[in-house]
Amino acid sequence: METNRGKDLEKLVRIIEEVYKTNNETVIHSNYKIENTDGNKRELDIFIESNINGYNVKIAIECKEYKSKVSASVVEAFHSKCLRIPEINKKIIVSKKGFQREAFAAAKNFGIELYNLEEVEKNSDEIFFIPLKKFVPVFTGYTIESLDCCTELIQEISEEKINLKHLDFEIFAAESDTTYNFSEIIRQGLQPIWSAFGYSAFFHWLRNKNVIQAEPFVVTCEGVYFFYDEKKIFLNQIKGFVNFRCDEIAIKTDNKVLLNSNNKNIKAFTQTFTDESKKLKGEIIIDKENNVHFFDSSNDVPVKLQVIAKYDPSTDKMDFL
Repeated sequence: METNRGKDLEKLVRIIEEVYKTNNETVIHSNYKIENTDGNKRELDIFIESNINGYNVKIAIECKEYKSKVSASVVEAFHSKCLRIPEINKKIIVSKKGFQREAFAAAKNFGIELYNLEEVEKNSDEIFFIPLKKFVPVFTGYTIESLDCCTELIQEISEEKINLKHLDFEIFAAESDTTYNFSEIIRQGLQPIWSAFGYSAFFHWLRNKNVIQAEPFVVTCEGVYFFYDEKKIFLNQIKGFVNFRCDEIAIKTDNKVLLNSNNKNIKAFTQTFTDESKKLKGEIIIDKENNVHFFDSSNDVPVKLQVIAKYDPSTDKMDFL
């Protein structure tokens, strides 16, 4: 019986194939429907098209996430499907639980390569040397240092006349019935650069762990006012500090190795990681040359991630790449 209809395995195998792309003309499809000699559409888990030295190469990959070893009948069925799609010139089956003895004989007769995704048990920590952690910037509040205001008569109001410790009154929009509070005005004004505060919070976490970081901000306002001492005060600018901390979220990892079922040659080491919410999911692939590749697989189409910075705690230096 197949679990999750093989979708997790399909996604992982596709990511590994993306790692080994060496040709710009190579296209990798998932759940690809192709017409056979009978005119019927047949679906292939993964279908790779490429052009090498003027030759068209088309590879069909079947992924089997069964709870037991793949049988010879499954190999025969895949061969039969590919036989009626003459464009295919290479066939591969990937299994999560291995293959029965008869399946090996059938695959050899049909020219099908077999790969197995196995657990990494020995020396796992030596292979996956990357400690994974997820950090979430958390907004903890703000401090207002000064307000730039004026009355309807365009007279400047000294900061000292407004008690900055009790800014809990409503702010009105001049041209609508919308009302705000200071927190909403600040959050709205800082939205375009909100991610920058997150990066700063993360950087300071690297340096000082869970220290709350205060970042200065300036929010320019237009067309909003509030009432203070029975006067209508127009708000032009807010200056202050926004406070963030960086929370660490637990990450679960699963280490595997993809290898040829016959000669045991390793194609890739893989590490799947998820957070507690399971909204974040990713893959780390270590290829044959020991190069490390990072992917976000949270959505249906995996996205390759780029390393944007490196931090050296010995020099307290962040290098952006």
